[in-house]
Amino acid sequence: MTKLILLGEGLEQKGKPSRHINYIDYENPSKNSLIITEEFSLTNAKNEQKKSTRIDLVLFVNGIPFVSIEFKNSCVGANEAIKQLLNHQHPDRIENFYKFIQLCIANCSTITKYGTTLTPSKFYNVFKGKSSDDSVKMLCNNILKPSNLLEFISDFIFFSKSKDKTNKIASRYQ
Repeated sequence: MTKLILLGEGLEQKGKPSRHINYIDYENPSKNSLIITEEFSLTNAKNEQKKSTRIDLVLFVNGIPFVSIEFKNSCVGANEAIKQLLNHQHPDRIENFYKFIQLCIANCSTITKYGTTLTPSKFYNVFKGKSSDDSVKMLCNNILKPSNLLEFISDFIFFSKSKDKTNKIASRYQ
């Protein structure tokens, strides 16, 4: 899915020249539509209990869910938000939704951590910004700023193949 999001795809038309479609305009970030939804709820149709999963914030780029963000207070901590992000990706929850997600962000009032889908908790990176900014303001002014986000997704997420598994890895963003 990430390959399609990054590279687009060619569409063949019978009797006409093929066309290439890019889902995201990385060259001109302002030409994309970015929308943030709060308390986005989904239900896994395969889950017999039909239990709903709620994500604190989801950032969509051109209608594609790109970023999943969980917030916790400082008493609970960012690691609890990471745990929740990972639980969302479980097959009994909404794992198919996370096939589109490029970046997962865990935030508490004092720290922000980020990773990609299925990144183990110990490999989440700490986002460091200006110490005078609160963590939400720092997110909005840095990594979630449209031009920065699209550059990060296109240039700083890479893949590593180990055994029979391909892992999506987010580089450190500073």
